[in-house]
Amino acid sequence: MQSTDYLCPGVLHAVPAKDGLLIRIRTPGGLISGVQLKAVAHAAERFSDQTIDITVRANLQLRGIRQEDLASLIEALASEDLIPSAQHDRVRNITTGPLAGLDPTEIFDTRALVQRLDRRLIKDTALVNLPPKFGFHIDGGGRRFDSEPADIGLRAIADSGMIQFCLTLGDHRIGLSVDADHAVECMIEAARTCLDISKTYKIPSRARIIASVPDALEALMNRLSPLLSQYPHPIFLSNVSDAPIGVLTGTRSDKVHIIPSIPLGRLTADQGHRIAEIVIRYEGDLRLAPWRGVVLGEMPIDAVDNVLAELRAVSLLCDTNDGYAGIAACAGLSGCASALADVRQDASLLAQRLAGTTSRSARTINLSGCEKRCAMRNGAAVELVAEPSGYNIKINGVLLRSECPPEAAVELVASSLWNEALPESEA
Repeated sequence: MQSTDYLCPGVLHAVPAKDGLLIRIRTPGGLISGVQLKAVAHAAERFSDQTIDITVRANLQLRGIRQEDLASLIEALASEDLIPSAQHDRVRNITTGPLAGLDPTEIFDTRALVQRLDRRLIKDTALVNLPPKFGFHIDGGGRRFDSEPADIGLRAIADSGMIQFCLTLGDHRIGLSVDADHAVECMIEAARTCLDISKTYKIPSRARIIASVPDALEALMNRLSPLLSQYPHPIFLSNVSDAPIGVLTGTRSDKVHIIPSIPLGRLTADQGHRIAEIVIRYEGDLRLAPWRGVVLGEMPIDAVDNVLAELRAVSLLCDTNDGYAGIAACAGLSGCASALADVRQDASLLAQRLAGTTSRSARTINLSGCEKRCAMRNGAAVELVAEPSGYNIKINGVLLRSECPPEAAVELVASSLWNEALPESEA
């Protein structure tokens, strides 16, 4: 494992932070039941800082935990099957589309494959050695919301009436495919092979790195060749979509999907309880999403007004008028000893400045409390990285200001997104 792996939390691998211990709960594919979310919300109330963070890989995180409460917290989560394997506590990054089975544009409902992959993974003792950030992604071919390429990815493609899954390794499109019956076997074998190649070639076991080393990539492809077929056509990935906040129609006329705005990906315990109760009451289909949000799927259409009112009662709105669309921030001063700025407070000020705008162009904004750039997404249009005297601001990759005071930085970024006149760049 890489030397920094000890910093990556699990439930059984709590890590210290400025505000207490921090744990991360694996939820493969973002699939979680209302009962499980209710258990997490209850645990957040009793044992943490009473908030629940949703991560970009659709897992959950609790922080502000005291050492003396850790054992009770673990017991509470284990009772709802949120720790299915102690050994694989940090081998968790299985993602899929948050609208899998709900999106009328998808080619293949990936939920069964996600569950099968997770069962196979936690039965394989060799795979406990995968790095915690090693990622699997199964894409059903519908709308895309994942901006971070996985180590091993499969995307459904319909070809002459047959469904194939095209293989990707990080950003590398391999030109090979596997059928649905062998998709899980292919991913498991690829992960095993990455571990073997890491030892042979003395390189990290991340598939995205192996794919950039010709001899290592050839060794991986040789191992997978019995499972793969040539896919002769270009593989085009659709653009990453904005978070679909609001009420979405689905494949059934009597059901809709309700997607509230979750400011900065953080729920209060009370909000977690309310979402869980709604999903349980209406027998809905709950998902965590890579935009650090939630999807209340399969809600009865005649219950929409009641559900929206219940969400509003706990300050969860189902529109983008709150200004938080596309804004992401790390823990900042309150939770991290390395942070040089209160980025969550500054992100909230920016959201207030943007509230009410209907334009969402270039609305991907990252705020990081230090040069480590934790929680920074790839390809964000606006980046603010804290320095001792203020933020370094990049817009579309161009440095606009260095060490800009927080209030001025918020105003400058807001002006750019309102298409107001900007000062000249420092570059």
